[in-house]
Amino acid sequence: MSGSWDATVKAVTAVEKGTANTVDVIESGKTFDVLVDIEVGKGIIAFGGASYRLVATVRNQSQFTVAYAVPASTAQLPSTGNENFQTQIRINIPDTTWAAAEDDVLDVIASFSLKSGQFTDTTSTTSRSFLVSA
Repeated sequence: MSGSWDATVKAVTAVEKGTANTVDVIESGKTFDVLVDIEVGKGIIAFGGASYRLVATVRNQSQFTVAYAVPASTAQLPSTGNENFQTQIRINIPDTTWAAAEDDVLDVIASFSLKSGQFTDTTSTTSRSFLVSA
């Protein structure tokens, strides 16, 4: 649970398109989704006008390259009164935009930055690894 003044990426997971099923092995270039769970403390968003910037990057750990970089997304967050704000953001990784060799190891890193008034909080986390099949 995030503190009142924290913005936290709680988890990032590569999943099969349109589902919550975790990807263990994926065909090279096949579409999949990334789920990013975030929690923002009630204190930091109480000022109104809180906005975030989310960046997700699919990394090829076997080749030390970026397989796909998701353009940064930004949005306003609602003020939630006396409760922390929790949400799950789904990002589609389209097919034919990334490629990797058979047996390459991939993961996803997500960074999240929240600005509210004069306050800023930044966080990141990495998904568990998954493999590429032929």
